Amino acid sequence: MALHLITGYAGQEHITSADQGAYNMGTYGEGEFVLDRGSKFAATVVTNNQITIANGEALMQGRFIKIPVGTTESVSIDNGSSGMKRKDLIVLRYSKDAGTGIESVALAVKKGTPSSGTPSDPSITTGDITDGTDLVNEMKLYRVNIDGLNIVSLDTLFSLKVPMVEYMDEYQLPIATASRLGGVKAGANTNIASDGKISIPDGSASAKGVLKVGSGLSVSSGIVSVPDGTTSTKGILKVGSGLSVSSGTVSVPDGTTSTKGILQVGSGLSVSSGTVSVPNGTTSTKGILQVGSGLSVSSGIISVPDGSSSTKGILKVGNGLSASSGTINLKAAGTTSGSGLGGVYIQSGKGITRNSDGEISLAMSRNDISKYGSEVSVSANGTTTQIVSITDSTFVNRVINGIGWINHIRVTSTKDYICQPSQLTYNTNSLAIVVRIINLKSTAISVTPYVGVYYTYLTS
Repeated sequence: MALHLITGYAGQEHITSADQGAYNMGTYGEGEFVLDRGSKFAATVVTNNQITIANGEALMQGRFIKIPVGTTESVSIDNGSSGMKRKDLIVLRYSKDAGTGIESVALAVKKGTPSSGTPSDPSITTGDITDGTDLVNEMKLYRVNIDGLNIVSLDTLFSLKVPMVEYMDEYQLPIATASRLGGVKAGANTNIASDGKISIPDGSASAKGVLKVGSGLSVSSGIVSVPDGTTSTKGILKVGSGLSVSSGTVSVPDGTTSTKGILQVGSGLSVSSGTVSVPNGTTSTKGILQVGSGLSVSSGIISVPDGSSSTKGILKVGNGLSASSGTINLKAAGTTSGSGLGGVYIQSGKGITRNSDGEISLAMSRNDISKYGSEVSVSANGTTTQIVSITDSTFVNRVINGIGWINHIRVTSTKDYICQPSQLTYNTNSLAIVVRIINLKSTAISVTPYVGVYYTYLTS
């Protein structure tokens, strides 16, 4: 018969170490790790040939392993070699006798290969011991770094597992990183829609945001620039021959037989007392002009130098700006991913605030609500469930409308029983929490579950 009641009386011995190991994996997780209890197998270098391992507990593919409190284990390290480096591994070695089926565990040292350069870790034996397929499995605890005749350091190679009682009452979404999924929040110059999409709002004359490039500008690799000017197109120009500059002022020099410059009278010239001069230029009349601030000249060519924080000049229109008819403005932000930076408008009452520096952020507050369920009887070592409904309409509307979210749910647990939130359902009026109640006692008990919900919501 394949179906097997593990935690039930059968009139004979019928529970195996593989059964308990399977239960441990289902409860605490698969894999191999040290429990965050006691000294956690802390290692101490006694001499260059001896290391002691303190008390601790581990799970190896469900198999529970322990060094009791008040005791230690020792391992021996072979001598190093002068001028050579070596890496040894201290492991927990599980073994099963193929004939008798007896299982055992011991500390062992896997000796590495000496090297004058960078030594490598020795290999270990790995196997599937969950159902007896393999007879040996080794779990890494420490790397022993040996330089010459000395142990110079120990590297911890195991991972810690937090006891279930520390996290079974509540759960929080971890913070996202470059290599791990998790929670994020919208920062300055961003907004978040009710469906959870984050975007950069449109820019405006009074608000930071994304903009698009208008006429008279070009963009390449995300850089906005002013194109060269022509007879039909606005843009930047160089000062050509026949002009000079001094102290930032552009002028036309006197003409000679070898140098271009101003000469006697033709059209667009004037004369007084026998002297020919070029009249002052205007927007409608040709004439001479001075090169003012923000211009430069080289080899008779006038140009607008690059601007800086201390010098007037031309600048490129970067992200979030636009130009039209020679006027640069903050452009409106794109509405889709990849459509460009720009300015945005901060709408009142949408959960976003802006400070005097133009920085925007979410306006949030936190609150909590709680509810006692009904008293329920739980049989000895039994399990039951109860639905606890929270009918706070303000809270439910915030969550349903996307301006509030639950941080964590806390339920009561004692030494006699454990309460766990197992399912959440919403409707327009209430939040229903299914609470799973586990009786830890061998007699029936009565339990009134308590549920506390901690949540964050947008306030403006």
